[in-house]
Amino acid sequence: MSTSKELIKPDASKPLVKRANWLTVSDDMQLVTIDIVEEIDNPDGTIDPKTGNIKKIVQVTCRRVIIKRDGDNFDYSADKQPLIKQSTSTSSWYLLSDFVKATHWPKEGIYYWVWKASDGIRWEEAE
Repeated sequence: MSTSKELIKPDASKPLVKRANWLTVSDDMQLVTIDIVEEIDNPDGTIDPKTGNIKKIVQVTCRRVIIKRDGDNFDYSADKQPLIKQSTSTSSWYLLSDFVKATHWPKEGIYYWVWKASDGIRWEEAE
């Protein structure tokens, strides 16, 4: 690696800063419970040419659900570690303008199956 600037060593005495953990979505369905769903400014600062403002994205804070089976009984408990999923993709989240008004958006306190489909990320309420 060649660079024209000096690399500075980090201050090892500083306390650790907790980093966000991200929900990885694959073809395999996983059960999650939603903590918070919010519309936020895109962290990369992309500007919406129509409005001149920073584009909005959807951020879901959720936790994986741990399923324990004891015979015919099931115990569902949420993992303690929150995970974040952000999206700017209209195929994943339909239209971002639907975030506030649509009934199919993930809601807090509800269990959802989440997986990657051929046309984007799917969130289906667990029944």
